[in-house]
Amino acid sequence: MNSIDNSMADAVVSIVNTDVYGKCKAYPVENIGASSFARWARETLNLLRAHHQLAKTKRIPLDSVAPEAMEALRGCVAELAAVEKDYPSAAVRNATTDAKLKERMEFNEKWLKSVIAACSPNTNTLIVDEMRKIKFGAGATGGYTGQHWQAQDIMVYYTKLKTLENESGGMMSTGLSDKTKLEIVSFALPLGLRRLIKATLPTPGEGGERVHDTWEAALKRVAQELKVCEDRATISDSIRIKGKADTQETKAKPNGPSQPWQQEPRKHRPGFGGESRGITKKKWNSKPWKAHNKPKGNSAESSSDQSKPNKDLSEITCFNCGKKGHYSNKCPELQGKGKGKGKGKGKGGGKGKSNNEGKADAKE
Repeated sequence: MNSIDNSMADAVVSIVNTDVYGKCKAYPVENIGASSFARWARETLNLLRAHHQLAKTKRIPLDSVAPEAMEALRGCVAELAAVEKDYPSAAVRNATTDAKLKERMEFNEKWLKSVIAACSPNTNTLIVDEMRKIKFGAGATGGYTGQHWQAQDIMVYYTKLKTLENESGGMMSTGLSDKTKLEIVSFALPLGLRRLIKATLPTPGEGGERVHDTWEAALKRVAQELKVCEDRATISDSIRIKGKADTQETKAKPNGPSQPWQQEPRKHRPGFGGESRGITKKKWNSKPWKAHNKPKGNSAESSSDQSKPNKDLSEITCFNCGKKGHYSNKCPELQGKGKGKGKGKGKGGGKGKSNNEGKADAKE
């Protein structure tokens, strides 16, 4: 390795480096275990593949795992007994040539894969237990109402299951049937979301064949339904808030529209008794249009006299008596005759049939 390669490698290591399992913040000694060790091995393997210069400098079994943590893991995880403890030779461990560097890099990759295989769940029972350990709704906020599940809660749960699937080395995908995994996921959900999985199940085809469902497809359907509900709730809530704000704004306006009984008495209200009549709450409730402007006396005569101007009747001839100065409907003789009509007893006890007869009987 020449000086240029050494300087480049040092620059890469100063920027990017592997986590020391059992001593770093991501993997402290308090959290050591088979699953976390497999996760660390997978992350480290991906990091070395992405940074070739870093891979040349690392001695993974020695400088990337705390000795105490490695000893504890080997004592508790029987599968780690098959994983080599050190490099095959000192020449590979302290490689100085390109050939030995390549051999050490290959050993690092093989060693990490062995750790992943040894610590990943490799039986159906272990996979089921790991799936059941993932609790749905951990850290859920309940949305803006604080009482509803959100699409985000489904996505968090989905991500955790996918992480377990990747860490299991494919055993979760091939070791368990889709039906079993779907049942585990369904029972992890609340009853309402469990029913939503069945309600959103696609309908059978034309041949009546049963639809093949998976836990991935089921969670995606539930997340989509929850997102639709969230959008509807947001729109509904925005409308409700806007209406409430408008109502408050209307009440706050000093000159805003109000009911007639909430207003101060006004003048010049047309149709309510003259130009300068004020309307109060009491008058409004008592139907002022029936009380105001009610003419005194005979309403027909008053309205007729007020609406018709005075007319010269000196040349008008009555058709009843032949005299001038009035119309026949205002004839004094007709008005005098009308007073005696009807069934009435005179002083002499006779029944008056007409005006003249009644007077005669009375005289007799």
